[in-house]
Amino acid sequence: MPPAAPAATSWRAEPGSIPANVQRGRSRRWGSLITAVALVMACSPIAEPSRGTARPTTAPSASGAFPTASDTSPYAAIFEGDPTGATDVSLELTAFLEAYDGRRVALAENGVYRVTQVRINATGLTVDFRGSRLAASEVGVHGILRLQDCVDVTLNDPAVTGTGYAWETPADSNQDPNQNEHGIQIDGGHGITLDRPLTRDTRGDGIYTSFQEGQNEPPTGVVLNDVDIQRASRNGIAPVAGEVTIHGGRIVQVGLHGVDFEVNDAVAAESIVGIVDGVDIRRHGDLPGIEADSYAVAAGGYSDATKQSIVVENLTGDDLRMTIRNTAVVTIRNNVSDEQTAADFPGVGSVTFSDNVRIDRG
Repeated sequence: MPPAAPAATSWRAEPGSIPANVQRGRSRRWGSLITAVALVMACSPIAEPSRGTARPTTAPSASGAFPTASDTSPYAAIFEGDPTGATDVSLELTAFLEAYDGRRVALAENGVYRVTQVRINATGLTVDFRGSRLAASEVGVHGILRLQDCVDVTLNDPAVTGTGYAWETPADSNQDPNQNEHGIQIDGGHGITLDRPLTRDTRGDGIYTSFQEGQNEPPTGVVLNDVDIQRASRNGIAPVAGEVTIHGGRIVQVGLHGVDFEVNDAVAAESIVGIVDGVDIRRHGDLPGIEADSYAVAAGGYSDATKQSIVVENLTGDDLRMTIRNTAVVTIRNNVSDEQTAADFPGVGSVTFSDNVRIDRG
């Protein structure tokens, strides 16, 4: 028989989630029995899959019973919401992903899922995107794919496209009101791995890590492998808080900085343990009007509190200009810039600077 559907009390809404202002709280309960029943029907494996369902990954036997998914497939379930991009699947996909703690699930192959925002809290979840991508339908949403307090979660090949590559400011400000439209946002949590994440055309950062003051702590153990970020209107990757390791990939054509450890307060600053390794960074500062200076790697922000440590190594790029500020221990080594440039370290305690090509120590 198919696996039992999650109980209705497993669904949860939290402030800022969507679609259509559907909000969820910490209680994991929907305010409406009708909504709970609809979600169980939409996301439970059933013998006759329809649009918006999760289906078992095996065929029925002669007796009509389904063998367990592990008999023939690595997946507990495969999401079958509308993969054409014609309808918004935010609510269905959020509920589906939150229903499989400790399991491995997948999206349909090469689908396009129209979403407003997918905001999840999960533990022990692995998701294979399999060539599918989330396409944002609302300008300026705060994190298109948002992981909140997740623990031991792995996303393989997550792909997100935003609503545009632009910096548009009102007449009385130099700030774009849509600059929080990040492709993938990580709020708090531990042990989060994004393998081969891809973002395109976000009005904010490609990938953003932070925390919500009074609600959770800065994330730890975040690993981003083989990133592919292009046309991020602010930063390619913005570790605003937490322990973040970036291994490999490319960041190209971003409005401001390639990677920016832009802390907002002392708690965020003191949580920063950053590693940027083996990334190719090109065309930072591509959108005029944001800031006068742009960097391949920056570490500044709105607090002068001391960050713990930052390592930048094995980078390549057209202009590997860097500024690392107010950090206890900094290591810059084996980086190769196409153009002659410089790196500066105001307020830094200890600096190891070695084997860099066409990068002067400022």
